[in-house]
Amino acid sequence: MPKCRKGKVVENRIGKRYEKAGYKVQYRKRTPEGEIDLIAKRKREKIAGEVKHSAKGRTVSSSEVAKIARKARRIKAKPTLILTGKTKLSSNAKKAAKKHGVRVKRL
Repeated sequence: MPKCRKGKVVENRIGKRYEKAGYKVQYRKRTPEGEIDLIAKRKREKIAGEVKHSAKGRTVSSSEVAKIARKARRIKAKPTLILTGKTKLSSNAKKAAKKHGVRVKRL
């Protein structure tokens, strides 16, 4: 399966989990900062989810975490980084997540 298609499959799977939890989900929203994989809304809560998937153990950097935070702020949402597969966070990315208020979920 092509890499871009695999990413969309994983994003859709994560979105379905949010829908089952009672959220309304919008997929692949474009912003001036870049695309947001999914936006989940429930009552007054709004989550900007960035899904990172790797079967080979890709490491997410601190600059990627900061970008997720900027994109979420742009739409007034809580930034959430969703890690799947063997995706990891660098130690600097963990610090950046804490600094920028990015919630990290592993599924």
